[in-house]
Parts: sequence; C-alpha cells; structure tokens
Amino acid sequence: MTRYCATEAPAGPLKDNLARLEGEANDGDDLAAASLSAGLGACAAWKQRSDPLFEQRCAGISDEDMAGRGKWLTMAAARGNRGAQYNYAMAGANTMVPASAKGQPDPEDVKNYHQLAAGYLQDLAEQCNVDAITAIATMGLDADGHFGSAPELAYKYAAVKAQLDKKADSNKKAKSEPSDPLMAKAQAKLPAGANLATLKKNAAEFAQDHCK
Repeated sequence: MTRYCATEAPAGPLKDNLARLEGEANDGDDLAAASLSAGLGACAAWKQRSDPLFEQRCAGISDEDMAGRGKWLTMAAARGNRGAQYNYAMAGANTMVPASAKGQPDPEDVKNYHQLAAGYLQDLAEQCNVDAITAIATMGLDADGHFGSAPELAYKYAAVKAQLDKKADSNKKAKSEPSDPLMAKAQAKLPAGANLATLKKNAAEFAQDHCK
C-alpha cells in the first residue's frame, strides 16, 4: 500500500534554478520536470494570495512562466513519475488544458485530458496507491470528473479503501460497511438493481490482487 508523495519545490529563489531545471527536464529528467512544475505552482499560489514568499522566492518569474507549469507536470507524468501522475489527475482541466485561440479550452483537449487522467489514477490504484483509490471513489460520484457519473465504480473503490483502512488498523473494531461515509454516499447513488454482492466481491478481488 502506497500513498501520494509530493515533489518539493526547489529551495531558494526559483529563478536561480530555472534554466538548469528546464534544461534537465528537456533532456528527459522527470524529477526536474516535476520539481519545476511544483516551484511554478507554488509561485502562482503565493502570488494569488499576496504571500510575502512570492517576493522572496519568485522574483523574476513571469506570469508566462507560471502559466506554463502544466507543461512540465504533463512531461513528468508522461515519463512515469508517480507523484506527477497523481498531481496531473488532481489538477483539473482548468489548470491542465490551455485555452484555445477562442478563449476557451478545446472540448476534444478536455476530453483527452480526462481520459489520460483517469488512466493515471487507475494505474496508480492498481499499484495499491490509497490516494488514487480514494480519488476514484470520490470522482465516480461527480458527473464532471474524470469518470463521469459512475456510482458502481465509486462503490467498488470505496469498498477497497474501507478494506485497506481496516487492514491498516487491525485493532480497530470492524464497522458495518454503511458506516463508512464514502461507501454510504456511493451506495445511495447506485442504480436500482445494482448487485452489492458482486461489487463487494470485485472490491475484495481487487484488494487481493493489487494490495497484498
């Protein structure tokens, strides 16, 4: 069982590391690309809330630099950096899909982003990444998420998460499944006729196969 592990922003003023990181990232270094994205993302967040850290750490970093942070995150994720893949999926289309010449993101680009993000989360879940499992369970209840409205998928992954939670704390008294908030929410949205026994069986098999 693994969890999301963030790539830290570079220490010190980002401008001092910008050219080096860009060069290393363009040469194929996924960690450099992830670190660059983290640094630019931090600068964007500090600027938005007028944090003094922006002046200390981000002097010389342009709005154009910060707007391009998604490029480096996409690059790191495509090269197999697991933290970048999780961040890519969690960043959302508004961050990861640039606006077209018309001012709005191209619908096909948005669709492709959701498909790639969903694939990243599913791959991470199959590595028993509990954060990805939780994200799938949550997003399956959101029609605007990567999976559309998918309550059966949400229930399955919520059940997997509940099993992992129980396994992680063997001293915890077993709770009845409906007491798990995410499972209860998913169960409430299941279509009429949904086979709970089959969904629970699928969840148990997933945990057995991927979370040994």
